[in-house]
Amino acid sequence: MTSGADLLRLGERYAALGLSSAATSCLERAAAIDAGDGTALRRLVELALAGGRASAARGYAQELARRDKSLAVRLLTGQAQLAAGELGGARFSFAAVVDAVRAMPLERVRAMMGRAKVAEAEGDRSGAAANIMGAAEALIKWMGRAELSGAELDREQALMDEVVRLAVAWERSEDLGELLTRI
Repeated sequence: MTSGADLLRLGERYAALGLSSAATSCLERAAAIDAGDGTALRRLVELALAGGRASAARGYAQELARRDKSLAVRLLTGQAQLAAGELGGARFSFAAVVDAVRAMPLERVRAMMGRAKVAEAEGDRSGAAANIMGAAEALIKWMGRAELSGAELDREQALMDEVVRLAVAWERSEDLGELLTRI
């Protein structure tokens, strides 16, 4: 019998090769075998989101949230809900991360970005802009840490680019420039 770990590794290989159907099959079997480990479900959510399969992502995220109550899962659930058009649920998931005392700085940034996207989807441009500026401020605070390494900055480059892109799109580039002078 194949173990969940073996199926997870095989699913990751298939995903790396762009064979999403095969990857999904392996990861679903891995999730069924290792019900206590959310790794396979987490990857299923990520693959479904990347493949534009919002409904599938939402289903996997819902199952993952039953198994794992972490903030990272809450954030991923919010992303799946947003993609599926469940704006109220997404807003709630992102707010839970932003408001959590134990949230890591970048989790909070990603959750604020999620709230900004929810606000935009609801037609609330000022709410979107306020949330993206909150994300920018939290990101800049994270970037200002003395112990931050170049490798950490490189790893989060896509996140930094997305925050800047959204701030400019929502006409907050001057405010962003002002924040950047504080670094």
